[in-house]
Amino acid sequence: MKKKVLFFHFDLGGGGAEKVLINLLNQLDLNKYDITLFTLFGCGVNERYLNRGVRHKYLFKRTFRGLTSIMKLFSPTFLHKILIREYYDVEIAYLENSPTRIISGCRNSNTRKIAWVHVQIDDVKRFFSPYRSLQEAKKCYSNFDTIVFVSKFLENNFLEKTGWDFLSTQVIYNTVDIKKIREMAMTQSSFIVENNVLNLCSVGRLVYQKGYDRLLPVLLRLKNENYKFHFYILGTGELYNNFINYCKSHGLDQYVTFLGYQENPYAIISKMDLFVCSSRREGFSTAVTEAVLLNIPVLTTACSGMDEILLDGKYGMIVENDETALYNGLKMIMNDHHILSEYKQNMREEMHMNDSVIDVENLIDL
Repeated sequence: MKKKVLFFHFDLGGGGAEKVLINLLNQLDLNKYDITLFTLFGCGVNERYLNRGVRHKYLFKRTFRGLTSIMKLFSPTFLHKILIREYYDVEIAYLENSPTRIISGCRNSNTRKIAWVHVQIDDVKRFFSPYRSLQEAKKCYSNFDTIVFVSKFLENNFLEKTGWDFLSTQVIYNTVDIKKIREMAMTQSSFIVENNVLNLCSVGRLVYQKGYDRLLPVLLRLKNENYKFHFYILGTGELYNNFINYCKSHGLDQYVTFLGYQENPYAIISKMDLFVCSSRREGFSTAVTEAVLLNIPVLTTACSGMDEILLDGKYGMIVENDETALYNGLKMIMNDHHILSEYKQNMREEMHMNDSVIDVENLIDL
C-alpha cells in the first residue's frame, strides 16, 4: 500500500517557495507515495510544471484578498474538518500562515503532521498575524510532529524569537532540479547581452521585500560615476510601474532592463557576469541557489541562508543589509573584475547541497 501524503500550500504562483515545492513533488517517489497537493487558490503559473502523477485540488479557482482574515473567524479544527475530507498518513503544511494553521487542526492521532518554515521572523506579531493570538499560534505549532526549516539560520531565528523549546525541528534545504536547470540554461535563446560592459541580473518579485527600491538608486550612483554596466531584472510585481518610472525619470532606462516573468530564466542568468540579490529578507533563496548552480558569482545582502548557499563567501560576496553596503560591494567588483574570476574558479568545484528529496522521504517514512 502506498502511503497517502497531503501537501497543503497557498497557491502555485511565481514565487520561490512555489517553485521549490514543484521541484520536490516532481522528484518524490510516486511508487511509494500517493500524493495530493491542496492549494487554497488554483491557476498559478507553476501549475503547468506539476507532475501529472500528483493529484492537485484547490479551494478557489482564482486568488482574492481577505481569505486569511475570513479564516480567522473559524477554529483550525473546524477548517480542517471542512477542507480536508479524507484520511492521509502524512499531512504537510508547506507554508507558514493559513496552511499551517489549518493542518494543525487535524485531530487524527494516526496522521503525522509536518510544517515548513521558509521565512525569518522580524516582527513576531506580524509573522503570526494569520492566527487569532500568539497563544493560538503556539498551540497550533505544538500539534505538529516536526517543524522543518529551509536553513539553519531560520531554525535559530524562529526558536529565538518564539522561545518555544518544545518543538521537534529539522533543517532541510530547498529542492532544486540541477539537471533541468543546466539543460534549460543551454537552450538556444534570442537573448543577447551587451559587449564591453558588466552584465548583471536579479530575479524576484517586484515588491518591497526584494529591495529593488534601494538597488535602483545604487545603480544610478554608479551610472553617474561613469561605470559601464547593464542590469537585467526578471520578475513582475506591484512596484513594476514605480520602478519603470524611476528609471525613465533618472535616465537609467539605458542601463536597466525589466524583462518581466521568464519561463526560462536560466538561459538569461547563464549569460551574466554577476547575479545580485538586494533583498531585505529571504528564507533560503531559490534564485541565488540557481545562479550558483549555473556558475554565476553572486553579490547579496546578508539574509537568511546566504552563508550556507555561498559557503561563507566562497561563491560570492555577502554585504550588510543596507543601501550603502550594496553600493560599496558593487563598486568594489566593478573596480576589480578579478574578484569575479576568483569566485568562478571556486565554482568549478561542485556546490555542496544535501539531497533534500531523500531527507523529505526519510521524514515522511518515520
